[in-house]
Amino acid sequence: MTFREYASIVRLHEMAVIDRAIHSIFWLKNSNSKEEPTSREIADLITEANLPDPNVTRLTQLLKDSRRIVKGKRSGTFRLHPATEEELERAVGYLFAPSTPPPTPSAIPTDVPFFGQADVALAREMSEIYVQLHCLENSARNLIRSKLEAAHGEDWWNQVHTRDMDKKVQERIREEQRNKWHQPRGRHPLNYLDFGDLKDLICNSWAYFKDVFPDQHWLVARLTELEKSRNVIAHNNVLGDIEISRIRLYFGDWCRQVGGIL
Repeated sequence: MTFREYASIVRLHEMAVIDRAIHSIFWLKNSNSKEEPTSREIADLITEANLPDPNVTRLTQLLKDSRRIVKGKRSGTFRLHPATEEELERAVGYLFAPSTPPPTPSAIPTDVPFFGQADVALAREMSEIYVQLHCLENSARNLIRSKLEAAHGEDWWNQVHTRDMDKKVQERIREEQRNKWHQPRGRHPLNYLDFGDLKDLICNSWAYFKDVFPDQHWLVARLTELEKSRNVIAHNNVLGDIEISRIRLYFGDWCRQVGGIL
């Protein structure tokens, strides 16, 4: 994984200079076995990711002042504080772990006309990603139901939905009634909303969710990007490595942020 790819996955462009430097040191250790880079090497790496070239003198002072970084053994070098390294290892360490294919489910065929073994292998990998997206999306739905029901009671939907949301729900319910042979989505209007509607529902009732998320941007940015990848998976297409890594990262972010709320 190149540093530019890593920077895209962890959204380095949204971070302060010192956090960019910390991630640079972490990437160097895991990718190049270089635990103690100089401030110039860190600055060059940040520039390599198409980010503004930091002032080396100012960067050096930031590194010296940060409690998350300690001086290296050689003069002018820096390394991560053990607690910082442990924190990053938990958050994004899996990006550097050797790739291991998921176990082969018995339900997945191995001999499909016009569909080679490489295609089957990709299908298995996409099935693993689908599980994470499925869990995250339904975790979000359950969070919404829990928070808004606690605030408004069982009739919460009629108090928070927008006109467009309700129109979409009613159209889909009518479509299901015309196709009674097929299992319905569920009993509650929330089950009929698109993934992209969930962030709007949360933001429209932000007073009940502001204690769950850092801010609306954190939520909207992640769910917007995940929706694009979800739609690719939903249409049985294949995601690239960067998108797969981003899903895994955001799934971990969601679990750590929302964990203990429900």
